[in-house]
Amino acid sequence: MQKRLPDIRNRLTHAGYDTGEAYMLARLALEHVAELGNPAEALEALIQGLLRQEPIQYLTGKGHFYGRDFIVNPDVLIPRQETEELAVWIRDEVLKSGQKTPHVLDIGTGSGCIPITLDLEWKERGLQATLMGVDVSEKALKIASENALLLGSDVSWQQMDILQAADTAFTQLDLIVSNPPYIPAEEFDALPDNVRLHEPATALIPPGEPLLFYDTIADLALHWLKPGGSLYFEIHEDFGPQMVALLQEKGFENIRLRRDLRGRDRMVGGRKAAF
Repeated sequence: MQKRLPDIRNRLTHAGYDTGEAYMLARLALEHVAELGNPAEALEALIQGLLRQEPIQYLTGKGHFYGRDFIVNPDVLIPRQETEELAVWIRDEVLKSGQKTPHVLDIGTGSGCIPITLDLEWKERGLQATLMGVDVSEKALKIASENALLLGSDVSWQQMDILQAADTAFTQLDLIVSNPPYIPAEEFDALPDNVRLHEPATALIPPGEPLLFYDTIADLALHWLKPGGSLYFEIHEDFGPQMVALLQEKGFENIRLRRDLRGRDRMVGGRKAAF
């Protein structure tokens, strides 16, 4: 089957993929079908999906996130590297803080990759956390639950429209994290076809201003977090200063804007005032 790699790469290149991406996708396709029966038939079906700009993660049913494979389908966003970086930042910050049993909420959990990863990473280091993921999508929560079962995580799940959530829905949380929809509507048409045509638009674009979810979640965090509790967001690279200003206006302290490995402003964190 490996002899097919140049041919597959060329077919993908002719369909518009750049050479490096075509080579990577061809390798992933061959690795995936090697595990299946009828590999030739499965490979052609996978190639046809790639030629339609379908993401390889949806075609194979799995997305890689910080050393683990998560079940994914078009009901959830595909896990991204910058979200890995957010999870690692939170993991390390909590370990440094000395907390032993943090209560953590992930808002807009999708595949569950953030809370499941935190749960498993902390367990490996002797920390026992209580984690919950919420999402407006029942289908997304089904995927998250399947991932927790597959990977041996104890995260719990709840369906919730965060834009309609009550101030009293949670109390005494140590940490809230969210990677909410943040793509401005005017940028949607410029997204790559494999994202624009196949990933869930409701998980990409907020129903209003780009900072709608951040504003809402920050307000709720003031009610839901313990004094001194932490709030973390993944953000659009163009909105770093606005996010810092938003958290400052709401009274958060120790606000930190963090860049990803490519040097882009992609994460921000802050703390609720202790008193």
